[in-house]
Amino acid sequence: MKESVRVAAVQMGVTWLDPQANLGRIERAMGEVAAKGGADLVVFPELVNLGYIKGKEAPDFITFAVDYVRKADKVPGPFSAAVGELARRHGCYVVVGMAEAHPVIPATVYNSAVLINPEGKVVGVHRKAHIPGEEKHYFYPGGGANVYATEVGKVGMMVCADGTYPELARVLTLKGAEIICIPYARSKELNPDPEVFFRVISCRAYENSNFVIGCNRVGREEKNQFAGRSCIGGPWGQFLALSEGEDEEILTATLRREDMEASRVRHARFRDRRPELYGTMTEPL
Repeated sequence: MKESVRVAAVQMGVTWLDPQANLGRIERAMGEVAAKGGADLVVFPELVNLGYIKGKEAPDFITFAVDYVRKADKVPGPFSAAVGELARRHGCYVVVGMAEAHPVIPATVYNSAVLINPEGKVVGVHRKAHIPGEEKHYFYPGGGANVYATEVGKVGMMVCADGTYPELARVLTLKGAEIICIPYARSKELNPDPEVFFRVISCRAYENSNFVIGCNRVGREEKNQFAGRSCIGGPWGQFLALSEGEDEEILTATLRREDMEASRVRHARFRDRRPELYGTMTEPL
């Protein structure tokens, strides 16, 4: 990891089923980040190309779902290429959440996080592994937990519900992750405690002595009011930046390698693990 890494989390609204409008939002946000001094890594929310889904109870569920699946984009593809051009223009890494069309099977979609480098090229994709509730009608679960060596550090990705499974964050960390990026589309209805999102991010960072960027979206799509409250957690469980609101906002923070090193020296998370006790975790129910 670099001595210091400047990061930004773009808490933004999304327009349903309109990739071009959402690219415009991303472009404006990248310009705002640049105006604030720029960033080495910029993280956007979950599913920012198409917005979130409708549940099966919606009267127009089938019509909407077919339209949604048709508009999902392959990676690499036009949407990731357009974001890549913005990454190249601003000389930064970008993590963006996307509805990703399966590379081979028609009408098959993943909920993905895509890592793009400052040359505008896709260097990594994480396909959401834990698919909750109504998302099962749209998205196939991904496989793998990969870490990508970049000029800013070793980067891992999860998507939304993945963040509530400490096993996945630990696997990424054991594979070398120093920074974990988590795009979210978390609604207010998911939990009556608006602070719980902060605690999840803080815990994932603290238990692995690394940095975790949780970037949620805002706005409303019919029954879903998205909760905002993005945050950036550090290796001591501290918050390097957080939003306490539900409006569009850009969080920035500087991640310092010495902070991670000091935490890992102090806590020895990996030396003191007892894998021989954890076998039950890998057994199916």
